[in-house]
Amino acid sequence: MNSTQIIPALAVGVAVCAAISDIKTRRIPNRLTYPALLAGLLLQGALHGWQGFLRTITGERRPADLSSSIAARFLAALGENDNAFAELNKAYTNREYFLVWLRVDPRLDSLRGDPRFGDLLRRVGS
Repeated sequence: MNSTQIIPALAVGVAVCAAISDIKTRRIPNRLTYPALLAGLLLQGALHGWQGFLRTITGERRPADLSSSIAARFLAALGENDNAFAELNKAYTNREYFLVWLRVDPRLDSLRGDPRFGDLLRRVGS
């Protein structure tokens, strides 16, 4: 078994143990849920670096409570400007407080040259 097969096998093993624990204790999430989630994020970061971690956080299985403004900052760091602007527009629609810092947040410097950034600043009024 090579390293690309060990990781999924380990994940399946943890999932089976968690399922057995769920059934026995009739409690979800159990003691394995959060440590397994943390281990998965750390493993993704170790295998693929910071960019891998950011892609995991902003991907299709991103946490439900991750605000659009935070996702936009992560996407800007990844160089995914179109997706970052989509998230910033969601943040504007949701009236997220973070947008008051839009003009000065250095994490969005990569977006400043885009005309969409100026339009967003104008709409926010900052």
